[in-house]
Amino acid sequence: MKNRTISLLLTFVLVGILVSACSRSSDAQETNQPTNTPAASATETNNNPQDTDRPLYPIVDEVITVRGMKYWNPHWDNGESRVLWNLIESVTNIRLDMTWLADAEQLPVFMAAGDWPDFFFDPLDTTYINEFGVIGGRFVDYTTKLDLMPHLVEAFDMFPDAKKALMQENGGIYNLFTYSPAATSYGNRMHYRTDIMAEHNVPIPTSTEEFHEALTTLKNATGHAPLAPGFPEGWLFASFGSGITMDFDDINNNGIVTWGRVSDQYKNFLKYMNRLYSDGLYHNEYITMDTPTVQALVNEGNFVFAQHELASIPIESFPSGNWDIDVLAPLTSEFNSDRTIATGAAPWGINRGGAINAASPYVDELCKLFDIAYALEEVVPGTGLYGPAFIWGPGNVGWAFTNAEKTNHALMIPTEFMGVTYGDVDWSSNSLYEILLYDAGFGLSMVFEFSIVTDGSNGEARQRGAVNNNLGYARSWVFPPMIFTAEEQSVLDSYMVEINIYVEEMHDKFITGVEDIDASWDTFVANLERMNYRQVVEQYQAAYDRWRSR
Repeated sequence: MKNRTISLLLTFVLVGILVSACSRSSDAQETNQPTNTPAASATETNNNPQDTDRPLYPIVDEVITVRGMKYWNPHWDNGESRVLWNLIESVTNIRLDMTWLADAEQLPVFMAAGDWPDFFFDPLDTTYINEFGVIGGRFVDYTTKLDLMPHLVEAFDMFPDAKKALMQENGGIYNLFTYSPAATSYGNRMHYRTDIMAEHNVPIPTSTEEFHEALTTLKNATGHAPLAPGFPEGWLFASFGSGITMDFDDINNNGIVTWGRVSDQYKNFLKYMNRLYSDGLYHNEYITMDTPTVQALVNEGNFVFAQHELASIPIESFPSGNWDIDVLAPLTSEFNSDRTIATGAAPWGINRGGAINAASPYVDELCKLFDIAYALEEVVPGTGLYGPAFIWGPGNVGWAFTNAEKTNHALMIPTEFMGVTYGDVDWSSNSLYEILLYDAGFGLSMVFEFSIVTDGSNGEARQRGAVNNNLGYARSWVFPPMIFTAEEQSVLDSYMVEINIYVEEMHDKFITGVEDIDASWDTFVANLERMNYRQVVEQYQAAYDRWRSR
């Protein structure tokens, strides 16, 4: 099971900094409720009929039930269908009967048992796609069904790298993708409290030295380490060289794969982090401090710089009654005067799922249904059913524009869910938003590319900060997600568990000073050599060569 888990992590590690959970921004907060638009009749046609003898929708004349499998977030299975799934049924006559595995660790056993549903909603890693798709032919190859999926074809034309990112070694495509550019649709953001900075007359830092000075001033003034555990290390790593990720990259955009963990840039980053730790600016319990504790300290104002916790801080934590939050621009250093970082949505989106069981009696129907996720306009006017619905919920139900220019929008919970709670999750939180509305899947959404949520919320403050201070520093290229052959994946599975464990261990030892960086660096690199990191890079290089040749 560890091997399958590692392979899943490898498949998505390079886009982890570019997205938050599920490629949607983390700004779903309580908002005013725009008036919902009545849904149009499900029998109304759209503007691009494929068959003049009948409307495109419903897809089938009588309701059919298709079975789907989910294994992510099984605790979200409250036994109820989502608003989106109900809308899909009303428009298409296809009912989604979704089943969650009680534990994601059960997936290998389930896959091997062979009693599959009609489709898998969540993404399957390369190991499964190779075994059951490329080799076994048990998943539908979408390239053979593109005549049924005109919206997906259009999406591939718009984003050719998305097609490359999904394509396996045999040219087949078995998973679908999500692409949703939005101001906070990535995780590489350093949030900070503007009110506390102003209270102590701390200027906004622009370099690593100024950052150290700011942290020192705040610690002396408040008595607390101002940098929260779990801050976006990738954001700070980029200050020390040309790489924008500690892992695999093509730094010079010349086709050569590098691994940041053995670079001088990583060494210099670790030395800086050790300095912050030694000076008491990074909490000395950062390794063991759990998330609720970090959140509580952020809420109390102890941590001034943080990532996700400042997205969940209550308004009561701000004496002004305003969301005094901003996003810190990337920093320069003595090693790098370029302020380029990984930020914004990747041009290929994210590999997000939708694998169809080739033995399903509803393959064509599912292809037509999933194609809606890539529609740029409502497939039936007035329903709100098109690409954004699969990522943000149906239009005018889960979200709505609030100005004619479509530069402002609001996220919302439908009226019937007002006051609802699910366990310890409040109705206005991101999690419940997904639980009730849609449960994020695959799809294409361009609606918020030039729009931010404008409701006076935490989300608005963070989105404005991202637009003003981060999105302009994006590197013109980023390393794409790799799709490995079965042989390449076998090499990765053989070595990466040991390598990752060792790197994580030494990462913390270097920062805390348990291991002296200058004295131990050569030994660190030599041990990674012994663990065959170069062979791992070779597998990435081979996969990257295929990518560049497509």
